[in-house]
Amino acid sequence: MAHDPALADKRREAARLGGKGKARIARLGKLVPPRLMSVYDHLEEALGQVHKGELDPRAATAMAALAGAMVRVLTSGELEERVRRLEERQPQARGNNRRRPR
Repeated sequence: MAHDPALADKRREAARLGGKGKARIARLGKLVPPRLMSVYDHLEEALGQVHKGELDPRAATAMAALAGAMVRVLTSGELEERVRRLEERQPQARGNNRRRPR
């Protein structure tokens, strides 16, 4: 495929698609829960507005602080859910994890 002139269009299309999954936003989308993508988008927009002088930096700071609190709440909830599911799968982990004396 690399040198065949008849496959040039196919090669170009493969090269075009190859970079799609490596874009910053695509990587971010895989790491961030969908609920937080809009928060990210708002913060990114606010950054541009502060840079252009359209938004007071104090307002952007408040937005960032609130977004950070949202992330902490969501993360805590997700961790709590994961622990609950793990405990449900392993009944002995619910407090009966003391070793018996020999």
